[in-house]
Amino acid sequence: MAAVAVDTHAIVWYLTADSRLSAKAAAALDGATALHALIHVPSVCLVELTYLVEKGRLPPSARERLLAALDDPTTPCRGSTPAIRNAPRVRQ
Repeated sequence: MAAVAVDTHAIVWYLTADSRLSAKAAAALDGATALHALIHVPSVCLVELTYLVEKGRLPPSARERLLAALDDPTTPCRGSTPAIRNAPRVRQ
């Protein structure tokens, strides 16, 4: 499996095991994780997540969980890079 790119909802729902994540998106992200392929997280996801936390629409733990995943070298999540242009999109 090739690397995948996510939108804000997909990565938040994946990291929190939220049932709103579609089966197709979950399978793509699980597959990338299992094969140690990258999950590209566009920088705008962090901006949007920060906004949603500031407006009280998401708990601060959602932002903290994404930052932890991006900082942890053992996870497949990576911040936006030029490779994102070639990765398939995972959207809800």
